[in-house]
This record gives sequence, C-alpha cells and structure tokens, in this order.
Amino acid sequence: MLVGEITSEMERRGWSVNELAWRLHLTPAELQRILCGKKKLSRQLAAHIQLLFQRTADPIIYHTVSLPATLCKQWIPGWQEMNEKQRHKALEAALQSAAEQLALEGEQYMNPDELEFLRTV
Repeated sequence: MLVGEITSEMERRGWSVNELAWRLHLTPAELQRILCGKKKLSRQLAAHIQLLFQRTADPIIYHTVSLPATLCKQWIPGWQEMNEKQRHKALEAALQSAAEQLALEGEQYMNPDELEFLRTV
C-alpha cells in the first residue's frame, strides 16, 4: 500500500491522522512524518495499514471496560504500591498479553490466505 492510497482511503473514511495513528498505536506526529514523506513507509507498516483497512470495512462497535480495583489487584502483583502511571502501564501490559493470546486463538477462524498474509509482514 502506497502513501497516496493510504491518504485517499483515510479521506474516503473521514479519518484524521489522529484517528489512523490511534488505530496503529503510533503517535500522530510519527504518522504525519510518514504521510508527508519525511520518513519511509516500511513494508510491514504498509501491510498492517492494508489489513487494518480490510478489517475495518464494516462498522466497528467500540466498548469501554471499567475494571474494578479488586480485579486489578488480583491481576497485577504489587498494585497497591504502584503510582497511577505504573498502574496504567501494568494494566496495559496485562491487557496486551490477553489480546495477543486471543489473537492466537482467533487464528483458527482465519482462512489460509489471511494467515499467510499475516506471516509475511
């Protein structure tokens, strides 16, 4: 996927740089450098963006989860001794790990072409 194709698709969807950056887990400034040609678009990022566009062709439902402190204490050892920033990072890591595990389990529902595409990026 080329930069021009990315910007065209963003425009078609009504996505800002901030929106796409958020979905890619990049800073808006980093994505903007790529889109304006100051930083090279890697093959891996291009493939990831293409997959993101394919996967988000249908409407997405967003859901916010509020985790009770009791659950956080069970998931994260030393929770009580952490400051707010440390707690945020620890929860982010725990949720990332859970997401990765779910993704691995989800591979069983992907067709061979999708699996091959993911393995090449």
